[in-house]
Amino acid sequence: MQQSQIFCNGTLVGVKMPRNPNEIKLVNNTMANVTRRKIMSFLSSGSKSIEEIGGEIGRTMFDFHLKLLQQANLIEIEEGTVKLSEYGKNFLKDKEEKSGDKTADLSQVKPVKIAEVRQLFHCIADSSKLRVIANMAPPLGRNLRLLEPFFPRGRYSDKINALVSQKGDVITTIYGTGKVTLTMIKNEDEAKEALDNLKSTINEAIAKGVSHASRENVRVEPMEINKSLPKTNGDKFELKIGVKNMDVKEINSYGQELIEYLKLTTSPVAIKLISKGGEIPAGIKKVDIGMTHCQFVDRVRRTREEFYTLGKDQMCKIGAGTMGINEIPKEVFSGESYYKELKLFSTQGAARRTVEKIPILPPDSVESVMYSPLEEVSFVPDVVVFICNPKQVMLLTQASIYKTGGRLEVSFAGTQSLCSESVVQIYKEGKVGVAVGCIGSRGNTEIEDEEMLIGIPIEQLGDVLSGLKEIWPK
Repeated sequence: MQQSQIFCNGTLVGVKMPRNPNEIKLVNNTMANVTRRKIMSFLSSGSKSIEEIGGEIGRTMFDFHLKLLQQANLIEIEEGTVKLSEYGKNFLKDKEEKSGDKTADLSQVKPVKIAEVRQLFHCIADSSKLRVIANMAPPLGRNLRLLEPFFPRGRYSDKINALVSQKGDVITTIYGTGKVTLTMIKNEDEAKEALDNLKSTINEAIAKGVSHASRENVRVEPMEINKSLPKTNGDKFELKIGVKNMDVKEINSYGQELIEYLKLTTSPVAIKLISKGGEIPAGIKKVDIGMTHCQFVDRVRRTREEFYTLGKDQMCKIGAGTMGINEIPKEVFSGESYYKELKLFSTQGAARRTVEKIPILPPDSVESVMYSPLEEVSFVPDVVVFICNPKQVMLLTQASIYKTGGRLEVSFAGTQSLCSESVVQIYKEGKVGVAVGCIGSRGNTEIEDEEMLIGIPIEQLGDVLSGLKEIWPK
């Protein structure tokens, strides 16, 4: 980065500023993450200890986020204390000036109360847990966006006017209309406590009267390979019987070129299923927190982490059962959950007939599921999942039939989309598959309304890239 001179408290100082496109990409990608923006916002009031920031933001991937902010020259860390760099201060100041609204006023918003708990029923992802739907009054409307800074693990969506936050396994969604949903609740007592805490947090924020302005949308650009992520010493691994060894470096180059040609803003996710009794390649870390399969895929495409998961890490029993880690709950197989709980079908029979056709792997046949960004993967995956816009899906579809011709025959039902329709179906059939998402994958992740899913077997990735180069040259 080049040195830029500015006056600070009457003194001329040098501030590192991004100079070349790679440095600008690094800063853009760093600030595109909601957790890192919250850290920057938290530091705007002054230096904080690492413990203070961890307590406010949460410890999940905390060191990783600090390392990226430091690499982007947005913060400085010294003897356990973190502060904004001069560039970081000016970066925030510039964003505030461009937004034209440094603070937002909550003083005119009326305190809220939980007016009623409308429904309480079992979660589709885990029948031992509850899903709660409640009403909050008065509705917060667009004022809801002002509350995002008060939820360290929250994210506001302007498109649906909703604030989604997570604490442990519990995911809370507040809508501007006053509707509140909570998932993965243990019992009625926990539901009452969670709603009381939610009401208190909101009313405390209203009492303070002022909130930092909600974050702006930041364009995410493909980042340079992140040197802080774990690597392995090996370059090659067996894919499966009947498929030749593939060079990991070649796969990495496929990933980088696909990102460039398609102008992807998040990474394609490489996924490998380790059969029961199989070995996990040395050097790959175990995931640090339990999530659903959908959340793992969405996390990796944004953070570019690489890790493996075991059965106890997979929080959705349906997704885990679909991928052969355990048995799918009987109420799902019978159609009962989709009919009675989610009300997606007119009869239980219609739900059952749909579930019976969903591709799954045999129970207890898979030991581990591994995830990695394609451009940095250190193992040979089975399937690559792209979460992208319809035009990018169109290009991948056209590229996949460039060599052989014909038509892409896809099968989906909008159920179990990220586990079955985007992974298991491709794994079993060896064909490209397209999916539109499902209640779980869209409700528990940050997948946008305008995004779709497409899964590609690793054996076909080279041909897809070759076809893409022919139909859509740089």
